[in-house]
Amino acid sequence: MAEYTLAQGVEAKQRLSLLARVCRPATLALLDRAGLQPGYRCLDVGCGSGDVTFDMARLVGPSGQAVGIDFDEVGVRLAREEAAAQGVANVEFRTQSAESLAERGYDLVYARFLLTHLGEPMKVLHAMVTAVQPGGVVVVEDVEFSAACCSPPQEAFGRFL
Repeated sequence: MAEYTLAQGVEAKQRLSLLARVCRPATLALLDRAGLQPGYRCLDVGCGSGDVTFDMARLVGPSGQAVGIDFDEVGVRLAREEAAAQGVANVEFRTQSAESLAERGYDLVYARFLLTHLGEPMKVLHAMVTAVQPGGVVVVEDVEFSAACCSPPQEAFGRFL
C-alpha cells in the first residue's frame, strides 16, 4: 500500500467522526436503498473510526453482524473500545488492509472514501465483489475527480490531474 498521507489514530478518529456525522443522512439513505435489513452480515472495508460499521450493526439488529476492517491499528482499537463501552455485541473490528481482503459470505460489503486512496482500487473492488455471497450487494461511496479544475489556472494543479 502506498503511504497514507492523512493522520491516523486519535487524530483520524476525530476527523472521520466529523465526516461521518456530516455524511450520515446520505449514507443511511444509501444503505436503505441497497436493501440493508435485519439479519444481514455486513462488511465495512476501510471502516476508519467505525461510525458506519456501528450504524450497520444497529440496522441489522442482534440477528445480524457488522464487521469493520481498517489498516489503522489505533483506530481499530478505539472502535473496539467504543463497541465495548456501548455494549454493541454484533459488531467486530479487525486490523486489516483493504488490499489483503480475502473475506467471503457477506450479504452487503461497503466502503466509503476508500478507493480514491488506493494504488490499485480495482483489485480491492474485485475483492469486495468476491466477499459478497450470491444475491448480495456491494455499496461504494467515493469521490470522482475527473471534473476537478482550478481557476485561475495553476501549473502545479495541472501536474496532479
